[in-house]
Amino acid sequence: MKNFEVIKHIESELSESQCRSLAEVINSAWPGSVEAYCQSIFNSKSNTRFRYVVWEGDMAIGTTICFNRIIKTILGDLTVFTIGGVCVLPNFKNLGVGKSIMKKILETVPTDAATCMLQTRNSLEDYFTKMGFKKASNNFRNNPFWDDIVMYYDNLQWTDGEIDINGPGW
Repeated sequence: MKNFEVIKHIESELSESQCRSLAEVINSAWPGSVEAYCQSIFNSKSNTRFRYVVWEGDMAIGTTICFNRIIKTILGDLTVFTIGGVCVLPNFKNLGVGKSIMKKILETVPTDAATCMLQTRNSLEDYFTKMGFKKASNNFRNNPFWDDIVMYYDNLQWTDGEIDINGPGW
């Protein structure tokens, strides 16, 4: 498997053409409106949302979004680096693009984050387990996400008990 170069972008600094390319990748995973995805990314004013992207020339072939989220636990507030929407263009799947993105994320977890967290569907649980994530057995409140499984990165901090996701989705 090839090790792809992954670029970490501040979402609010992406150009409109970069946003359009990213929207095409997202649309390949979650069919909807390329225009709506493009505008959502392009209109982001956040300098704390990061896009990890593999580019082939001017074309994005894989991407995900990451940001810090404060969750509420039985031990108090916990900052987690949240990973969302890992997606790769169909012609580039099974080549290591997604794995390269995840590896880069885990190398660059902000120091103020206790762990990384993601949600995924059942069919991808083994994929993320092989990367060092564990399935969380917590009861989650205010969970704005639609996927079945919450996972956290195993070598970092996690807690037992109920967790309040504390906010909107991606």
